Amino acid sequence: MFKNMKLSMKLVLGFATVIAIAVLIGGIGVYNINAVYRIAETMEQETVPAATVANNVERTALMMRYSVLGYTISTEENRLESCRQGIVQLQDYLSEATKLANEHGLDWLTTNAREATVATTEYEQEMGKMVNAIANMKKEEDASVANAKRFMDACVAYIAATERKIEELAKNPDARAHEVLDLNRQVTVVNNIIDEGNEIIIGTWYAIANRSPEHFLQTQKRFATIDRHLDELRTMTNNPDDLQLIKQSAEAGQAYLQNMNRFLEAWYARENVLAQLVEIGVKVTDAAQNTAEFAMKETSEGALDAENSLEKATWIVIVGLSIGAVAGIVIAMVITRGIAKPINQIIAGLTEGASQVASASEQVSA
Repeated sequence: MFKNMKLSMKLVLGFATVIAIAVLIGGIGVYNINAVYRIAETMEQETVPAATVANNVERTALMMRYSVLGYTISTEENRLESCRQGIVQLQDYLSEATKLANEHGLDWLTTNAREATVATTEYEQEMGKMVNAIANMKKEEDASVANAKRFMDACVAYIAATERKIEELAKNPDARAHEVLDLNRQVTVVNNIIDEGNEIIIGTWYAIANRSPEHFLQTQKRFATIDRHLDELRTMTNNPDDLQLIKQSAEAGQAYLQNMNRFLEAWYARENVLAQLVEIGVKVTDAAQNTAEFAMKETSEGALDAENSLEKATWIVIVGLSIGAVAGIVIAMVITRGIAKPINQIIAGLTEGASQVASASEQVSA
């Protein structure tokens, strides 16, 4: 069939074949390049932004937890403000993650963002409880300082009054020795009360500084010793002023004890809230880590797919060009033969005709 084609058709068929091969190779290359473009676009618009916002969430959550711990230990307002700012920033990042998930239909990001958002809301609520607990602790601290002062002032006033009595007895020639001894014993008892009070104050602050509720409870037991000393002191005097000072000391001591009880209650509340904050904070960071890990996995897989697509496209182009080159050479040879053969036949025919004419001319001349 090819032999019977006209020369023009052979040329058209040859060029059409070469063009078809070029178009096929180009089409395959464009298809693979588009696949790489789609992968890169997905990475740019979905996985990389998701990984970025997840890292922002994780970093902010960790800084927020650090600020909470600092506030719990120091009760400094700037730490609390840092924590509040961290919560606001964290909520902004989570809103950004939710928006990104909704725009691109990323179910995995939607799930993690929802979990982190719920945990952040719980974290904010628990922070309110933490602030209240620390405020109550601070309130009881201040009240305990005032009650400790009342307690010590009453004891010092009792000693001062007793010492004045001793001085008066010393000036009285009719004074009896047992009267002075009784007053000295009262001073000794009051000094014992002061010593116990100092031990309680020191023990209280030692327990707070070392975050030891156990030592706090042990310190509270010293109030029983103070009560015994006060009872003993009541039996040693009938003076209304002395009894009033004893009453003031007892009331201040009981008020201090109540301060300690309420402080300890707020302390336990703070520790419980802190445990909840740690647990909730882990949920936030875990959700962020899961998002970042998934996004990085998607990014890594996308990069690998892009690499494979480019490699595939490269080999297709190389093989296609090789096939095209071979096909072009074969077609060129076939077309050349198709053109040369008729021309050679024409030349042969013309040569033969010329020979016959020359021979006829010679015969005519002869």
